[in-house]
Amino acid sequence: MISQLGSAAVLLALMTCAVGAPLGYVAGASRSAAGLQWTRRMALAFALFMILAAKMKNGMASKGKLKRLHEQPAQPQTFKGC
Repeated sequence: MISQLGSAAVLLALMTCAVGAPLGYVAGASRSAAGLQWTRRMALAFALFMILAAKMKNGMASKGKLKRLHEQPAQPQTFKGC
């Protein structure tokens, strides 16, 4: 469930980026103050969604759900030479 929410947050961030980038280009070219305000909102929404996705990932790791990845014993690495 958490991984699905994290993936949804990343997809929402991608959507806001896909909308905000062309909007910013058009707003900058036409010097539209309202368009630049919407571009800023899209940038903030992108940041919010990415922070939310990162928090979900970190929250999952801190609750021990990813603990088994860190508990695997390290394999000794040997150098075989040239």
